[in-house]
Amino acid sequence: IELEISYKSTITCFDSDLIINLISSQKNLEKFHYKDDSGNLFIYPIILKLRDHSHSIKSLTLEQSCSIDVDLFSSFENFYNLQELSFKNFNFEGNHDLFSNIKFP
Repeated sequence: IELEISYKSTITCFDSDLIINLISSQKNLEKFHYKDDSGNLFIYPIILKLRDHSHSIKSLTLEQSCSIDVDLFSSFENFYNLQELSFKNFNFEGNHDLFSNIKFP
């Protein structure tokens, strides 16, 4: 199952619940591509929800122009089947050594 979400709206009342519910409704999610041009920072709850699919995700692409803390990515050490990981337009802050903990099969 593949899920691709592209969010371009600048509606300020939109929240991440719709995206979280879409992720939650998927079974055996193998490929996830998220692109957000809205200016809203939804990447944190999305990554936390994706941990529920850590056993099945093989390809993960996240794209958003924002700054995020590297500590958020410590979750990826449990993504055992992850073969492709892509971050676009992020500015990473914090302890960059955590990236060395991400292992690919």
